[in-house]
Amino acid sequence: MNCRRLIYINIAVYVALKLLWLLLPDVPADFEAVLQWIALPASAADALPRPWTLLSYSFVQVDFIHLLVNMLWLGWFGTILSGLRGNRAVTALYLGGAAAGACGFLLQSAICGTDSYGVLAGASAATAAITVATTAIAPRYRVRLLFFGEIPLIFVAPIALISFFSGATATVAAHIGGIAAGAAAAVIWRRRARANTEKVRQHLKRLSRKQALLDKARSSGYGSLSETERLELFNLTDNN
Repeated sequence: MNCRRLIYINIAVYVALKLLWLLLPDVPADFEAVLQWIALPASAADALPRPWTLLSYSFVQVDFIHLLVNMLWLGWFGTILSGLRGNRAVTALYLGGAAAGACGFLLQSAICGTDSYGVLAGASAATAAITVATTAIAPRYRVRLLFFGEIPLIFVAPIALISFFSGATATVAAHIGGIAAGAAAAVIWRRRARANTEKVRQHLKRLSRKQALLDKARSSGYGSLSETERLELFNLTDNN
């Protein structure tokens, strides 16, 4: 699933909820009942019978500004991450950030009490994960901003993170969870990249050594190779 589809799902859910608000007979009570089935409740005991809410809440926005801000950042950073790591990475991190945000929210609710927390809804935690991961693996990636020209991501990301934390204090732990998920993903990807780079370096080193031994054998004959060099050439040929 690409970044655009994630945005479409969020918009579709928002429109559906607005239509329900207009069509339901007893709007406040009925709408609240619907929301309880897709948003994440503050109590783990309430969330346990509805495990899908650990992820579904991240597609639920009931406020237009909330939707707009989240989708702008998701579209921006998600598109960059898709180009760097592929669509699967974007989807996996979106869901992983949502799950981490849900855990943070439930933990905060358990520590501070659930009475004042209501439910968790919104893509902020998931989008924060994508924002942090993208910036961590490509901090010097330049984006063009109107009136400012090209600016590295490392200077753009703080603006996004500030916007995530501008909402209710009850969601702070959820956003921190999303940020942690993004940081963890970036660490894993960078380690894999270093490991792959080292594998390529070692492979090229072996090819270079093999070519040197073959050149020596061609120019001076196979007998010019020492016993150690013959064994080394045999091993290099066998491994490749």
